[in-house]
Amino acid sequence: MVIVHLGSGSYYSLSDSAARLWQELSGRPMGALELAQRLSAWYDVDADGALRDGAQFLAHLEREGLVLQADMPGAPAVPVEALAVRPPYAPPALSTYNDLQELFLLDPVHDVDPAQGWPRQASSPIPRPGAVRRADGDLLEAGMGPTIVLVHRDRGVVCRLDGAAAEAWRALAQGPRALNDVAILAPLLEAGVLEPAPSAIDSTEPEPGAPEVLAEARLTISHGLAEQIRPWGQQRRPARAANSEGARHLCGRIEAWFEAVADGGVDQQWRAVAGEPITVHTPRGDACHQLAAALPSLPQHLQGQPPGLEVRAWCGGLDRASPRLANLMESLRSSWRTLCGPRGEVVDLHTVDTTAIFNPGPDVLSVIDRRGGRAWAVKLDTQPFPFWEIGSPFRFLLHDHFSQRGLQMVHAAAVGDGDGAVLVVGQGGSGKSTTALACAAAGLRYLSDDYALVDPERGLVHALYGSGKLVGPPDLDRLPAYRGHSINTDSFEQGGSGKAVFLIDSVVPGALTATLPIRAIVIPRIDPSRAGEALPASVGDALEAIVPSTLGQLPGADRGDARRLEHFCHSLPVVSLALGGDGPAVANAVREVLRPCS
Repeated sequence: MVIVHLGSGSYYSLSDSAARLWQELSGRPMGALELAQRLSAWYDVDADGALRDGAQFLAHLEREGLVLQADMPGAPAVPVEALAVRPPYAPPALSTYNDLQELFLLDPVHDVDPAQGWPRQASSPIPRPGAVRRADGDLLEAGMGPTIVLVHRDRGVVCRLDGAAAEAWRALAQGPRALNDVAILAPLLEAGVLEPAPSAIDSTEPEPGAPEVLAEARLTISHGLAEQIRPWGQQRRPARAANSEGARHLCGRIEAWFEAVADGGVDQQWRAVAGEPITVHTPRGDACHQLAAALPSLPQHLQGQPPGLEVRAWCGGLDRASPRLANLMESLRSSWRTLCGPRGEVVDLHTVDTTAIFNPGPDVLSVIDRRGGRAWAVKLDTQPFPFWEIGSPFRFLLHDHFSQRGLQMVHAAAVGDGDGAVLVVGQGGSGKSTTALACAAAGLRYLSDDYALVDPERGLVHALYGSGKLVGPPDLDRLPAYRGHSINTDSFEQGGSGKAVFLIDSVVPGALTATLPIRAIVIPRIDPSRAGEALPASVGDALEAIVPSTLGQLPGADRGDARRLEHFCHSLPVVSLALGGDGPAVANAVREVLRPCS
């Protein structure tokens, strides 16, 4: 089943179980309990799992504006007959797509311009030229030379300003100004990055010295990453509390919780990132043991050094937590929107010394003691971790930890040779993963598939995860060396619906490399007819490919992240590289990019 939301411009695909629940909801109001009863009657799933999945599905529908809460006290439940033979069960899944958003919003069901017709949308009254100012909100920017990229995380909007449009934005940093080019003014007001200035200074006449946006101004606005960028909840972003005493007490209770869960013994694994030892402690036999496998191994020369970060990770065991802590965890699961900021920031633990992010999808709480070098990651249930956590574990903790050391997590793949590496950047689906895994299989060095760790001052890229992911069987047809090596139970290789996660060293021993100098930034484009063609691109193109997805996917990202992204993009050549479907050809194309850079 496919749903198109003509009000938002998003569309959705539903899995089999999700489609059947949606049809039930189309007939009458229902709650999670009734939906769970239907799942249990139709599929081979236990009651607890059905209730959890039904509640999560309803919450997802509500976040997307596809259902509304109904006040129906005393509405009788409608019984459903159990099937004699129940098929295998997969949780109801709703996948969101925004790539046709602009087209759907210009569909004839909307008002169209009476003079020009479809697809020209009937505009609201054209804002008259006058004084405007930068809007308040969770708005981050990164800019270099003639280009500025704005990420409005409250609205899920990305704006790229070039030329005089970027100059006008910089001038607005000094305060309200008159902006007289309606072609620029109207979209920025619509995107929410500008707002009219108070009427006292609003004027149809530009202020003396106010920037007049010229014809060479260019502006693009995108909603394609809205699902990743938009806030999880509607609370305002909390400020960090200066007093950390209460948070330290909570951290002590979380540590005691881990010790209680791990009373049967602890497994300790040593890893290293950016030359810093990291230890991961898990209760003996706990499923969390698998998470550490994605982190690079500890090299011999670092053995014996104290860890810079100690992570405790475990699943469930809420009955072992103190009463106050257990109550907090239950409240997070049921009422996280009131206890957390817009990106999952747990308000009680958001201080100058501590950070906590609650991810309500997989119900994972990540907490870091920023000064003590300790961190905790707990999944509040005992269900298996989803593929993205197995492939890129502890990313919220590692981002917070390394950003304090001037290092920057980047949503990018990184591959290279003995002399240096390229960063392969772009939003999901642009070809980063297949490029990186093809290069590793063809003998190039491997540093990352999903996230890399960059040292902007020294121009280095560090391996953050020794894992890689592929989407489906066609990827394995192109890269057969990886067939049969996925490690996650929800992998499509193992009958699940998730991506397949691979450990690179188990497929291509010796390919994973700890650190290399960055030689170039590569923006892939899928174009088999011109495969291997490399064309120069701009720093603005690099910022547009890197900044939105990096800042959108890291809840703790702030202006410091934007400044570090600017810094390392500034000094590197940028290349747009056409890719085809052949793995060795992809690796050869990357080698050709590296050759003049070494």
